[in-house]
Amino acid sequence: LNGRIKLQSAAGERWVAARDFYTSLFTTDIGDEELLVEIALPPLPAGTGTAFTEMARQHGDYALSGVAAVVTVDGNGICTAAQLVYLNAGEVPMVAEQAAQMLVGKRPSEEVWLKTAVAASQNEIDPRGDIHATADYKRHLAKVLTIRALKQAFERAKQ
Repeated sequence: LNGRIKLQSAAGERWVAARDFYTSLFTTDIGDEELLVEIALPPLPAGTGTAFTEMARQHGDYALSGVAAVVTVDGNGICTAAQLVYLNAGEVPMVAEQAAQMLVGKRPSEEVWLKTAVAASQNEIDPRGDIHATADYKRHLAKVLTIRALKQAFERAKQ
């Protein structure tokens, strides 16, 4: 959402782009003496819809895979901007810029969502297998969740 995070310590404050906040798995840019004190999110343009979906073995567990989608449509229903971000798909939240750009200039459809989901899950994320799921299974989940998130985000954008 192009947010910024304010970190503060006795020495002062600093702002970090939300995109740069996570530096590696379970590690953030917060210094030893800093506290996160504010998150600033710019307003979303008219015609924007958002969605977040994730899959976990049990409700409340750490997600095997997750995706956030943000889309903006014009008055004719054509996508003018899109963002896709994945969790548990790499060392940090993974931004699928090329896949998101596949949506721009197009009308939302199952075919467009599937092509976008395949591109993101195969080319822009790097999930690691673990005791809960293989990397291939996490890629599959990312693809399925991308389609769900895009469908919901485009529905919300029309409202």
